[in-house]
Amino acid sequence: MTFTAGEGLEVSGRLTVAQRYQGGPGVIHGGILSVAFDEVQGMACMVLGGPVVTGHLEIDFARPIPLGSVLEFRARIDGMVRRKVYTSAEARIVEGPTAGDTVVATSRGLFLTIKPEHFAPMADFVDGVPVSPFGTSSL
Repeated sequence: MTFTAGEGLEVSGRLTVAQRYQGGPGVIHGGILSVAFDEVQGMACMVLGGPVVTGHLEIDFARPIPLGSVLEFRARIDGMVRRKVYTSAEARIVEGPTAGDTVVATSRGLFLTIKPEHFAPMADFVDGVPVSPFGTSSL
């Protein structure tokens, strides 16, 4: 998945729906789509300058997404209350047999700001070399 910072509190991301992401015959698995929404909304929170964790993630699956498609995600921060960051996002197919401007899935999330030391107890369990600015793994 690749990400681009947008204007203000918005981020966009792209995901090519590879064969290995198959759920039902010929379409993306809903769990893969959920991971992508979690990542793009988490990236939108990066503008805040510190790490966040997912508190709640809700996905609405509107249309089947064929394998081989390229999805574009747009995510934004909708508001904040103390440590709580409220986000939303939508996905469209921008390349593939059913490409168009139709929203194929939407998501709403609640992320919690944390201190970097939140992850310290798990440091020995990290698989590979951390690549994000906050020492967490990324898709």
